[in-house]
Amino acid sequence: MEVIRSKFQCPACDRSILNRKIDRCLYCGATLPQELLFSPEKIVALDEEARKQEERRKHHPTPQTVEQPGFLSSAIVTIDTIDIISDIAGLFD
Repeated sequence: MEVIRSKFQCPACDRSILNRKIDRCLYCGATLPQELLFSPEKIVALDEEARKQEERRKHHPTPQTVEQPGFLSSAIVTIDTIDIISDIAGLFD
């Protein structure tokens, strides 16, 4: 089985950087180099997008679960799921 590695690794412990908004590795606590972190402008933009998504979430009803016989008992695909998948996809080459 092929191992998928994030393109952003902690130089101290070689594990994936989980949050590029903070300057410390969440696994080992090492200080991360600036080139691996988001810029202050990018953090503001990400926080603003998260705020907008939260506002949209408040104005849209919760999706209903669709029961399917067979392998999956239920499946829900929402905008949030797609956003998370696109965010995760950006972490890998």
